[in-house]
Amino acid sequence: GLPPTAQPSLRARGDMVEDATPEQLLVFGRVMVMVGPRFLGGRSFYALQLPMTERDEVRALDVVDLTGDGRGEAVLRVVRNVTTQVRGAEIPSQREMLLVYSVDPARRGRIFAAEVARRVGDDRIENEVALPRGGGREITVRAGRARGWTEATYPFRDAPQERVFPLLLPWESASQRAVYRWDGTSFTRSP
Repeated sequence: GLPPTAQPSLRARGDMVEDATPEQLLVFGRVMVMVGPRFLGGRSFYALQLPMTERDEVRALDVVDLTGDGRGEAVLRVVRNVTTQVRGAEIPSQREMLLVYSVDPARRGRIFAAEVARRVGDDRIENEVALPRGGGREITVRAGRARGWTEATYPFRDAPQERVFPLLLPWESASQRAVYRWDGTSFTRSP
């Protein structure tokens, strides 16, 4: 469904499925496409509509083995523009999400999602994310720092989103670091 002249905004390459021949990931707006010379015999592709609106943007794309199976997963950093009701006022914010997708036929689709940054104007909270290199089964997120906000001035009191790990807040001493481990079927937060 892409026009013939469409150019991808981001590209990444890595071994994601089948044999060791690397596949290529391409992002066209809100669509991620995977192609490869040997993927499904070189006769097909995989396309996925990302959970974004026209105002949102994919800022980064990488291929990293996060399940420990020797095959990479698609790792995206997506900035979502969201308007939230806070104490009767509408506040436009930017929320940065870390999204991980598998193309393995046994678990195709999104396998991880976490909010890792939030901005309103010059105020922001940014978590630090560490992904394993060379294969691993953990994603580590640290609370990072707040700029402009304090515990008293932070306006958001979010209800947890289904299947999305929450933003870590620097003033919550119990959640300064979160380790999410792949257990063979999903990522779970380790105590």
